[in-house]
Amino acid sequence: MAAPIVNVASPLGSPVPAILPHAVSVSLPTWQDNVDYEEGAQRVLNVMKTGYPRFFIHKNIQKPCRFFDKPITNGEMGLCAQLAAICEQKFGTAGEKAMVFPSDAFAKACRDFLTRMEPSAPRPARIVQFYICSGDAAPVATYSVPSCDLHIVLYHEQTQRAYAKAFWQHTGTGISSRQAEYCLRLLEKKPDPTSTSRTTQSELTNGAAPKSPIRCKNRHYYSRSISAADMAEDLAEKLSAEETSYLEERYGRNLPAVAAKEAKETLRKRIAGVLVGERSNCCWKRSEATSASAQSIRGVPNITEDDVFLFPGGMCAIWHAHQLLLKTLGNRKSVCWGFPYVDTLKILEKWGPGCYFFGNGNEFDELETLLEDLQSKSSPDSKEPPILALFCECTSNPLLQTPDLRRLRALADKYGFAIVVDETIGNYANVEVLPYGDIVCSSLTKVFSGETNVMGGGLILNPQGRHYSKLRPTLVSFYEDVYWDEDAIFLERNSRDFTTRVYAINQNAEAVCDLLYSHSLEALEHKAATTNGFHDKTHYATAENTKTNGTTPYPNGHAASPSATDTSPPSSPASSPSFPAISRPIVIKKLYYPKWITTSLYDSLKTPQGGYGGLFSVTFTTPVAARAFFDALGCEKGPSLGTNFTLACPFVILAHYTELDWVKQFGIDPNLVRVSVGLEKRGTLLKWIRVALEAAENAVLASENCGGGGWPGSEAKEHA
Repeated sequence: MAAPIVNVASPLGSPVPAILPHAVSVSLPTWQDNVDYEEGAQRVLNVMKTGYPRFFIHKNIQKPCRFFDKPITNGEMGLCAQLAAICEQKFGTAGEKAMVFPSDAFAKACRDFLTRMEPSAPRPARIVQFYICSGDAAPVATYSVPSCDLHIVLYHEQTQRAYAKAFWQHTGTGISSRQAEYCLRLLEKKPDPTSTSRTTQSELTNGAAPKSPIRCKNRHYYSRSISAADMAEDLAEKLSAEETSYLEERYGRNLPAVAAKEAKETLRKRIAGVLVGERSNCCWKRSEATSASAQSIRGVPNITEDDVFLFPGGMCAIWHAHQLLLKTLGNRKSVCWGFPYVDTLKILEKWGPGCYFFGNGNEFDELETLLEDLQSKSSPDSKEPPILALFCECTSNPLLQTPDLRRLRALADKYGFAIVVDETIGNYANVEVLPYGDIVCSSLTKVFSGETNVMGGGLILNPQGRHYSKLRPTLVSFYEDVYWDEDAIFLERNSRDFTTRVYAINQNAEAVCDLLYSHSLEALEHKAATTNGFHDKTHYATAENTKTNGTTPYPNGHAASPSATDTSPPSSPASSPSFPAISRPIVIKKLYYPKWITTSLYDSLKTPQGGYGGLFSVTFTTPVAARAFFDALGCEKGPSLGTNFTLACPFVILAHYTELDWVKQFGIDPNLVRVSVGLEKRGTLLKWIRVALEAAENAVLASENCGGGGWPGSEAKEHA
């Protein structure tokens, strides 16, 4: 008797996984949960306990603080609202809200952004420095820093709130949940802590750029107060910080907290590809971080850990890359190549003079025309490139497309601009992109960590790049190591088995995608087109005989699709799948996975042991199928990717809910489901997919029997 299929999705609003401190994802287990989250439905918002840190307050830092006599009320602020509320009460005036940053430079960048975007605010944004000293209080766990220096931006809530939230989201420069928790613990241990503050009044600039339009509200920024009962329940279930720290260090999972410097050095070596000895026991030796190095696997000579810079998150690294280029190469527009993750495009649009957006990532004729036109307008003696840089992803999110980096590199060399590659999804275990980029960025929060309990970002300068001699000294001149020590320690632990996990995830993901591809309309059309040139209209759904009026696309209402309950191994698309003569609706329209998307470009970058990665996206023949498939998936469901466990989300709903019509022009289907495959047993993964496929097929059949071509209300939701 076959074992039952277990649905592991956590309850709505819970951290993912459900009991993980400092989780970077939140459970949204049904399609309607995701839609209602974006719509701001109270049934969802009232149970939200956490979320992705750039969008949502972390519950572990919402604990009551005894620094003030009266209770602190959390505002609708984003991450670290409890700490921000303390700062508002201590330093703010009526109508002001606070954002907390780990450095003065980040706070000034926020203040300047608010001033530029809303110069007519009734009062200018201002900065307060808040130094919290532990004094004679007992040490907090075993942290390596006894005090904490906060930089607070106080802004006019009514006129600048939307821009403050945008800055927080796009740049990823806010303090981490662990740093905020540390500060709150200092305040708890010292009711009247030694602290000093310094206020800097901002100066309004003349001729500020006009503010950008805001499309709509974004519920990613919602925060919720946690009741005292919730707090007591949480605290009763969890170990104290001191006990947790002791266990992590005693059993060799974490380095001692005082070893943060060594942890960061190890991380930089690991990212540079020069660390060959991976620590696996509980005995940390300082020499391991400094001597276990060799020739880099990055494909670039002379790279060292000194070319790697750590940041609090991936978007923080990308924002810094853009800032670095503006400071070094001049104030010119950049190119955004291919459809990117949403905040990358926003950074290029909102900082500097703007950008040129080539959303399909294949418009080479248009790009070369632009470059020639811009160059022709410059002075004959000018040595400045026509554009600042070209930003791209390898592979892209969510369409998993690979850019033609060789061709782009040739253009960059010809015209003199820089190339910035985001390798988060491809990752250096699978693809070798550094030889083609001047700067490579990555979100270390994702598969590099895998554990979903820490944020991090990395930036690498290519020492062989034409701009390296200018870029590195400039970056060194303004770079601040604000990556919180405890975050670095957790990231170092999580990433020790990075390549081993990646290779295992590659195999799992390919098996899942082979199964899905064999059920797709694309595979059936390929089969029909290659069967002696004859289209079998009885067994295959082709472009000729497919319904296109909004109902299910299969010939005469039905097609012979592989049964979702078929337990035979999926066939490779290179072979000819055998389709049983069972009349079932086709629910999978297209699979976005490097094995079938821009494959030759991906293969040209693939490392000797690399695979096609753990991320894929899938589109469906009807909205009914999309929703039923997602709801029936037995894995965890929520934002983020690269997790050690399988994680799915209706990505376009979460990332582009207010601009669904706009994204369609770039081939982005609003009903797309993105899946990040994890380390579960392959049999479990395939069972989850088969159950979801069968649910989608049954939903389509039920919809047709009811005379409907789609989920009730789907058209209205799609264009909301």
